[in-house]
Amino acid sequence: MHGAAMSSTAHFSPLDTVSVGLQECVQLLRGPSDERRFVGLLLATKLLPAGDEHIMLKIYDAVGSSFITRLLLPLKSPKASYNSIHDSQRITAAIGLGLAVLAGLCRVPQLSAATEVVEKTPLFLKVVRAGGITPILQQGAPAHDLVQANAESADSHAVGDALDCLVQVVAAGHEGCTVALHSGGILAAAQALQAGVGTNQPWKATAVQLLGLLLSAAKRSESLAEASEVALAAVPALAQLFSAPADEASATGQTKQPPAGATSPPHSASSPADAAALHLEAMQVLLLLLPLPMPQAQEAASGLSAAAARRGEGWAGDIRSGLFMVLASRVGQQQRHSALRLAAALLELVQPHWLLGPVHAVAASGSLFQVLVEILKVETSLLLNDTMALLQPSTPSSPQESATSKEQPTSSQPASQSDNPSLTPTTDTHTHVSDTAHPAMDQLRPDTNSTSPSTVNANPMTGAAESSTSHSDLGTSSHDGQGDSRGGTFGCGAGPSSSGRQHNHCSNDSSSAVIGARVANVLPAVLSLLEGCLEALAGDAQDAELLASGKKQATSGPLLDDRLASRAMSALSEAFETVLQFLELMHSDASESSQNSPWLLAAIRAYGRFMAEVPNAHAKRLQTLLGWLVQSQGGAALPFLLPGLLLCSQPDADSLELAEPGTHRTWHQALIQPEVLTAVVQYVCKAAVLAEQATQAQLGGESDLEPGAEAELAGATALLLGIIGQE
Repeated sequence: MHGAAMSSTAHFSPLDTVSVGLQECVQLLRGPSDERRFVGLLLATKLLPAGDEHIMLKIYDAVGSSFITRLLLPLKSPKASYNSIHDSQRITAAIGLGLAVLAGLCRVPQLSAATEVVEKTPLFLKVVRAGGITPILQQGAPAHDLVQANAESADSHAVGDALDCLVQVVAAGHEGCTVALHSGGILAAAQALQAGVGTNQPWKATAVQLLGLLLSAAKRSESLAEASEVALAAVPALAQLFSAPADEASATGQTKQPPAGATSPPHSASSPADAAALHLEAMQVLLLLLPLPMPQAQEAASGLSAAAARRGEGWAGDIRSGLFMVLASRVGQQQRHSALRLAAALLELVQPHWLLGPVHAVAASGSLFQVLVEILKVETSLLLNDTMALLQPSTPSSPQESATSKEQPTSSQPASQSDNPSLTPTTDTHTHVSDTAHPAMDQLRPDTNSTSPSTVNANPMTGAAESSTSHSDLGTSSHDGQGDSRGGTFGCGAGPSSSGRQHNHCSNDSSSAVIGARVANVLPAVLSLLEGCLEALAGDAQDAELLASGKKQATSGPLLDDRLASRAMSALSEAFETVLQFLELMHSDASESSQNSPWLLAAIRAYGRFMAEVPNAHAKRLQTLLGWLVQSQGGAALPFLLPGLLLCSQPDADSLELAEPGTHRTWHQALIQPEVLTAVVQYVCKAAVLAEQATQAQLGGESDLEPGAEAELAGATALLLGIIGQE
């Protein structure tokens, strides 16, 4: 303890030393002169870091709020004149001491929520915005009067102390949070974070924490509409923190010893564990900002998109690297789901091709993409299984489930080949990213070997061993001697991975509320990423074709080699087949909750995107569902299926050349079903009305032509003509 330095107490125990130091400090703080109080505060800075709540309350009771308020008074009226350099140094030191003491005292919620502390919030924010005390005092005095050797260090510690105070005040209660928000706290925190990351300031972690607290409490759409520069400042800075490796983050977190009267910043990333926490906290704050609310943050979205226009550079490249560090490492389910949500949010600002770019840890392109598609294959099955559990909480989703439910293993027991016939695509059984989070930063230091598909590939149904059941119409075979894992239900059992761990996704104690929240938060991101990955892969394949034909320069060719592209397409095909299986189960369930579920429409949209790229996949199974699909939810699903159906309706479609013999004929038979023809005709009529209304509105000067109205009409008409033309 600091008090042990006093020779008169050298023989005391640490507790006795603190007690003696506290008594001396309290006597000094009670005055009667300001000089004695000042010395008492200097001693208090030594006691506060190691002190408990009792010590802090004793110190605050002794000094009172009026003396600290007087120390901070020059921050309110900095236009006073100073007679000498000594005067300016003395005032700067006094303000710094007041902030340091308050930073220590505010760790007591009772004090940080006190009115006399909350009302100082604008002063704390003023110090943060200015970057310290010196810039504020320079407003009222000549610059040469404020020159001091340690000005930069003193200002840094002042900002750190002010941020510490703000974090405690905002966290203490509604009043402090409201004052900070109304005083521009979000923008101040974002600008401080931007400055801190650029200069490796020790308080950058505190700035991240403050920004997260304020964004959590504020209405994001309103705050970003009022200050779009929040996102422009915060997102690149957070992305830089998110992409920093553990050794780099912990190294930059090392700081010099604080000057006399200053307390050490408690939130500096001075160890790998701190760096890991900062890395994950930056990801969570990014999720509070992204996706940007539209149209309130249109200016910020345009600025960020422009900054990320160059592939693999800037803040978007940093986020890609950070996502790779999370998804390729041993993190828990919550962190993995947060990473997936962040990746989906990025797709709203950048093109899907962004997914294919390189990451900092691995020079080769496609590292994130390769890990992502394998994880999506797993999460698609798990989340759709959760969705079925929500829609059918007490009834089996198929006859096969009734037959096997009694043999279904619990989440704490491995599933065997005969115990868990689960409705999943065929795949090799590999190790999945573990749910066990390492306490230190090596949980976020990816193993570069994990970019190999053989190490990140995973069974899409929680690692369960596959059964021998298969769909006869596909005629698929097993891999490496394993049977096809298609059965009657989505399995909930956890199979063992090669490392001996189990994936306990469907735990027995999971409530409907927990499952519902997980599905609502993560399933939209997973389906969006499936579409984005498919679009990125299709675009990369097109680049390869253009390069081969000499229509594209080699410097802008495909980012994935044939082997990686083939593996990625295989993983995506399995994920989309799982979506199709979900649709088949929904088709067999006539309950109102299932047929009106928003997840039904979301799944149809996702599969429609896959169908547009690979129309000959799962043809017979899709044809069986077609009449139900086009009528789902009042015909709302048909627009998502339209591009794929257009390809299937063309007798000379190149995409169907490699399909099974007779595919054209079976598609024609499916398309001329009465329910399909009725749905298409109704859609053509509806599209024609909307297009006419949009055109009239444009001619009348009321609004612009609705985007896509004419294109939808053209597509629907082409489909109808394609069906009729084959008769």
